[in-house]
Amino acid sequence: QDVQPETTTATLYLGTGKDPTHFSAATALHCGYLLDGQQQTIRFANIGPIAAPLTGLRLALATRVCQVDLLAIEFRRGASVLWRWAASTEPFALPWTGAGGMLTRRLSGQSTLGVSCLNDDPQCLLALSDEVLGSLAQGAELQIDLRAALLAGPELVGLDALAETLAADLAQ
Repeated sequence: QDVQPETTTATLYLGTGKDPTHFSAATALHCGYLLDGQQQTIRFANIGPIAAPLTGLRLALATRVCQVDLLAIEFRRGASVLWRWAASTEPFALPWTGAGGMLTRRLSGQSTLGVSCLNDDPQCLLALSDEVLGSLAQGAELQIDLRAALLAGPELVGLDALAETLAADLAQ
């Protein structure tokens, strides 16, 4: 009997209001992917065109506890690249300005950014300029190159302990 790999879903929220930190499920795009440890590209193919000004993009990376190794994030319109972040060429830059429910780390000797998703809604605000947001509002596709797998056993226990420690420190 074939065992089917576990899956999760990434969600991209389009901010169109005056508050760049407010996002609505009504503007959300969803893309499922496998938690099989293999490199894959997920695509949000239909961003815009939208009439309202685009004020921000929030990416909820998964709907469950898992490990995601990011290789690249890219917005395209046809053959044109509108914005790109790649772990191999920007080893010290994060592709977002704020995050919650996730821990990030550089994997020694690898061209990836490791993201441990700690709950069912790990999310971040993508670091995009107003100019890029304006261009994306005219229509674009988001491609994310990644590897993802479930966290289990010692990895999960270690992250749970770290998350509890961080939460206790923040509460003080």
